[in-house]
Amino acid sequence: KDPRTGLLIEVHAVHYDAFSAVEWVCWLSNTGSSETPIIDDFLPLNSALLTGDMPDGQALLRWSNGDSCTESSFLPHDEPLKRGSLRQFAATSSNKTCLPFFNLKGPDGGWILAVGWTGRWTAEFLHEPAGPVVVRAGMQSTHFRLKPGEKVRTPRIVMLRYTGDRMIDGHNAFRRLMLAHYVPREGAGPAIPPVVTNNVAGLWLRKARTKKPLGLLNEAGELALIPRAAAMGCEAYWMDAYWFPQPWYDGNIGNWYPREDDFPRGLRPLADAAHQHGLKMILWFAPLHVNSNTRWANDYPQFIHESPGRHGGLWKLGDPEARETLVRWLSDRHREWGFDVYREDFGTGIPPEEGPDRIGIAEMKHIEGFYWFWSELKRRNP
Repeated sequence: KDPRTGLLIEVHAVHYDAFSAVEWVCWLSNTGSSETPIIDDFLPLNSALLTGDMPDGQALLRWSNGDSCTESSFLPHDEPLKRGSLRQFAATSSNKTCLPFFNLKGPDGGWILAVGWTGRWTAEFLHEPAGPVVVRAGMQSTHFRLKPGEKVRTPRIVMLRYTGDRMIDGHNAFRRLMLAHYVPREGAGPAIPPVVTNNVAGLWLRKARTKKPLGLLNEAGELALIPRAAAMGCEAYWMDAYWFPQPWYDGNIGNWYPREDDFPRGLRPLADAAHQHGLKMILWFAPLHVNSNTRWANDYPQFIHESPGRHGGLWKLGDPEARETLVRWLSDRHREWGFDVYREDFGTGIPPEEGPDRIGIAEMKHIEGFYWFWSELKRRNP
């Protein structure tokens, strides 16, 4: 704690003895009576990792593509680091650019690094001209003052140290760490994604084949599909982005009500039919984004950031009342419609900045609110 300004920095850390691993997250709060000085370029990781005297190219960095829905999705890259040359990565969440997981290997072992942030993150690696490999990671941009009583958090960092082979001793130890402490669990073991059927993909394939309009799904067609899916051994029935007014990609994100012509009884008959045939029901949502002139845009204007982005305005997850409203609405739909699995799309989005001396604050509060939203939604709908 800085006694002059009241700035308090807390590091909440967990050490996993069995894995030579540690995770931490930093919290910054203003306990004083006036705004803090500018906090600039704050990174929760800024450290020299490989400290031995290594020849040029001896430090090897493995990183992987994100998911671009192509044959190159998730492909790994092995990249020798050149002395004096900065290698920087930047992405939003785990998107198509790259995954936020890295393996930095030296002559006798290395480090695995993971950046936990569902927003704009960065990671950079510099093999100094005469010295170690310095690694820095965190948010892409921070330049802010904290108001009295204000508290924010940084991305979470996980690091695992290993000696020996990169794959056998490094990757395998990291997989065991993930399975033991991070992967969602169901009962005594890791949650296993169900085998599902999704009729929506067929619409896209038919459109590509016939060059005709996309078409729509309706209650009769889906009720006919469900017993066939069960007979094939599927474990869940998935209603994707076609239960509300269409087309979804042209101004209807925010019209969250079943199309009356195609689903006159709502979505409950689909869930009931799935359950009668031993299937769970998965339902697609993208509630964090709201197009203008939709029902939500008109009903909840006070909870929506205006945005010119592709998916429209953004739900104010940094606002406690806004995220509580969202949790209540989804919980009510869960009870009303009877779906079992909530499937969210389009990512969290990034809210507008609050001003030149508040860069990063809105994003930190938005992402923290997103994590609260998921935890609370699960707590209320076990």
